[in-house]
Amino acid sequence: MKNKPLILLEVLEKFKNKKGELFEVVKPKNILLEIIDKEQNSDFYFNIVDYKISEKFEIQIDRKPQSKRQTKNYQEWIEASELETKFNDWTKLLEEYEKLKE
Repeated sequence: MKNKPLILLEVLEKFKNKKGELFEVVKPKNILLEIIDKEQNSDFYFNIVDYKISEKFEIQIDRKPQSKRQTKNYQEWIEASELETKFNDWTKLLEEYEKLKE
């Protein structure tokens, strides 16, 4: 744990403790954080894959679905300050799928 920067650990801790009806945090495999859709037949996920700290603190995320238009996965580097917004966008997609199921 002490081999990673404190600023990263603080971000991971915040997301490790997230709770939701439609998603769950699972033990990550070779990535920093893994959050999956709880629906049994779904392959949707939101992962924190990597980080880099230079002039900015950036995090690489990998998520599926990409958007309302694309169900494929999508990876991008974002500033750490954008992480909450990107995660909320992903959970909104899960909610929209759930509404259509009813």
